This record gives sequence, C-alpha cells and structure tokens, in this order.
Amino acid sequence: MALDATVSGAASNSFVTRAEANTYFGDRSYVAEWTAATDAAKDAALVTASRRVDEEQFVGGRTTLTQALQWPRHDTYTDDGVAYDSAAIPARVKEAVFMCALEILKTDFLQQNYLANYSFLQSGTVSFKQFQPGTSGRLPDAVQRLLRGLILGYGGSLRIVRG
Repeated sequence: MALDATVSGAASNSFVTRAEANTYFGDRSYVAEWTAATDAAKDAALVTASRRVDEEQFVGGRTTLTQALQWPRHDTYTDDGVAYDSAAIPARVKEAVFMCALEILKTDFLQQNYLANYSFLQSGTVSFKQFQPGTSGRLPDAVQRLLRGLILGYGGSLRIVRG
C-alpha cells in the first residue's frame, strides 16, 4: 500500500508526506539513517510511525466519521488555550511522526523481543528467572514530549464546556 497522507482521508495511512519529512530532516543533525534510507523505507517508516502515534488516546474528537486516522480533531487546544485548526494536522503531531519514523529506522523500537526481558541465573541445581518489563513499543521520550497535552495520560486533559 502506498503512503497516503490525505488530511481527513478515508484511506489515509500517514499524517505526513515523504516530502514534508525530507524538508524536516534537511537541516537537522543525527539523521543519517533517514538520509541513507530508500524512498520505500522512508514511506514504510512514516506509515508505521503514523500508525503507532494513532494508537494513542487523544483529547477532543475526530472531525469526520469517515477519516481513517485520529487527526485532525476538534476541541483540541494549544498550551495557550488557542484551538487547533480542525481541518489540519498540528505541527506537533507531524513532528512526533517524523521523530518516531527516525527511531524506527535507527532501532526499530516497536519490535517485540520478549526474551530480552528475562534475566536468568543458574548455579548448580538452583536457578532464578526474572521478568523485567521492557520498553518495546513505548513512544520515545522526545515523541511523548511533543504530544504532551494532546494525549490523555501524557499531560492531556478533557476540556469541559458548559452549554
């Protein structure tokens, strides 16, 4: 499936285009993985990052019933209380997708490796096995900071308006 970044599109699978990502990474440091990636790998990373970001529980509501992704949304506000454009995807969300896509190309942080979460020690007939919760699939800290205030649980809140 090709990357489709149509805002409010019924078949959209990305919040951003490859051209937007190339512009974003064009003047930044530590983006060698992005620069070296093929167009197909970039598109796959953007689609995967968009899907991962889209799994979060955002404040507000979708602007249409038919849109495939959670953004754009209505009843969402900046830190200063200004309403986000309900017909556009906020720059913070786009930047979060860019950063998430770069992390996917660098480390594939979404890959589940449950065996890596176990510690094992054996001495003679006595053995200890301990499960340690991992961070696989967790949004990178930089992405969480960008989405703070938009996601419930990361500083997001519900706005109650008396009608």
